[in-house]
Order: sequence, then C-alpha cells, then structure tokens
Amino acid sequence: MFTDFKPLVVSAGRSVVRSPLALVDGQYEMDFDDLETRAADRSTKAMILCNPHNPVGRLWSPEDLSRVARITPFAVAAEGPAARWAATHGPIKTFGLAGVCDTLLITDDKDVTRQFRDQSSRLHLTRNNVFALAAFETAYRSGGEWLDSLLDIVDANLALLAAELPDPIGLIQPQATYLAWLDFRELGLDVPDLARWLADAGVALSPGHWFGRQGAGFARMTVAAPAATIEKAIHRFGSALR
Repeated sequence: MFTDFKPLVVSAGRSVVRSPLALVDGQYEMDFDDLETRAADRSTKAMILCNPHNPVGRLWSPEDLSRVARITPFAVAAEGPAARWAATHGPIKTFGLAGVCDTLLITDDKDVTRQFRDQSSRLHLTRNNVFALAAFETAYRSGGEWLDSLLDIVDANLALLAAELPDPIGLIQPQATYLAWLDFRELGLDVPDLARWLADAGVALSPGHWFGRQGAGFARMTVAAPAATIEKAIHRFGSALR
C-alpha cells in the first residue's frame, strides 16, 4: 500500500523507486521488465512486495513470485542453508481487529528474534493488554466459522457490484480482499472533480491517487458490509450519473 510505505521509506533516509503495475485485460500484472531494470540498479537496496496487493486485491501466483525471485537477491539467498527469513502475521485485516492487536513474528533465526524484540521494546510496541491477547487467540482458535460467513458476504457483494454497477463505472475483480477497486476513468474527471462527484453522489470512498499516481481515476470501496449498503451505493452511483 504505497500511501503507507512511502513515508516509512523516506523517514529511513532512503528514496522511493517505483515499479508500477500494468492493467492488462481488466487485471493487474507486475511489469517484470521494469522490475528487472529497477533491481539491476546498484543503488536499489530493497523491494517491498505486497501480497495480496493493496489496493487492487491481486493475489500473486506461485509463478509470479518465482519470477520475482529470479530477479531479486532473495532467490540466491534462499537456495542455501544460510538463508535468513522472518514473516509477520496478524488477525488485523481478516478479523477486523485493527487498533486492537499487533502482529506475530515467525522465524527460526534467534538473532532476528532478538533484534525484533529489542526494536519493538525501544518503540514501545510490546505493550499488549489482556483484551488484545484474548482477541488474538480467539480469532485464530475459534474464528473460522465467522470468517467463512464473512467471505460469503464478500463474494456476494462483489457479484452484486459486477452485475449492477452502472456504466461506465467498472470493477477490477479482486482475488484476495474485502476492498473493491472501482474504475471511474470513463467519467473523464480529474482527481479533484472525481472527489467532488463522489461527494455529491453521497458515497465515501478512498481516492485511488492516495496509493500512487497510477491510482488516479480509481477509488477503493469496502464490500465487508450488508448487501443493502452496497445496493444503496450502486443506486447513488446511478442517480449521480443520471
């Protein structure tokens, strides 16, 4: 999610190097030729890979990830026993616990664990409370049925959008998110005018340009909501167009 990553990169004293996605036949793809060019620059030190991608909802396939691995240095590192890795997981997005829970670090590297613990302590990120710990454990131990129900709602609402969105508004079909990426480019409005159009329509969405200049003309909409709310948004889009 570019809107969050950029200030972190800049505050670390580094410069942002962009490799925009390409929209091909209604689906986003990595531009591997561009990525290879960026990675070949010796001043490029790291790559941030968002999977599933936020905001477009693309779930990268094993083939996609293998191509990235062949371009970037982690492919070489991962081949040998000296590979160092760590992954963070958390219930924040899946179970709607933003602001309640932190993430969980998974690694087999004791040095990584120590560095993570030290840094977290310095930034006061380790002050969990009883409620947060209970929510974290409950989500993973007994939240499966609730999650299945949520996924059914998300699928139904995405189908509703795909079937009922009025022309010329388009839907970039997501693969792994409860956030729909809507295409308003055919309206021919610039960023300020599109924001005013949405406000006049009575629909509050996240503007696409928040996620980088390639997002101009798009907007992000949650579909983790009652079907009646989605239907109301579709109706307001239609009224605004008329």
